[in-house]
Amino acid sequence: MISSVIGFLYPAYMSFKALESKSSTDKDFREWLTYWVVYSFLVAVDPILSIAFFWLNPFYYLIKVAFYVALFHPKTRGASFIYERYLRDLLKRYENQIDEGLRKINEGIDTTVTQAKPHLANAAANATASQFGK
Repeated sequence: MISSVIGFLYPAYMSFKALESKSSTDKDFREWLTYWVVYSFLVAVDPILSIAFFWLNPFYYLIKVAFYVALFHPKTRGASFIYERYLRDLLKRYENQIDEGLRKINEGIDTTVTQAKPHLANAAANATASQFGK
């Protein structure tokens, strides 16, 4: 719970502040976007890391909280370090495959929504009619 608050809510609020502040710079936006790229990657691999490290270290969650702070703290700039050192090259290497996979997923979603739309509209009309006795 605490790691979620520190890893998600604080950065989300600070991202909101950067978006809404008239004094925010491109550097502010880049820092928070970098944080979210790194955080998203960590969330994706967290189930594996949790299993691997929780049994080895009873302080796993405390270390996780400290790690999240190190990611976004201006003095450590951990997210920038991890992104520039590891993630950027990894994402660049697989960028075309990721784009193609996302394109296929979006096509599938579009097809599903197009096919489901008439059925959903009909179901909504029926539910409304039965709710109001018409």
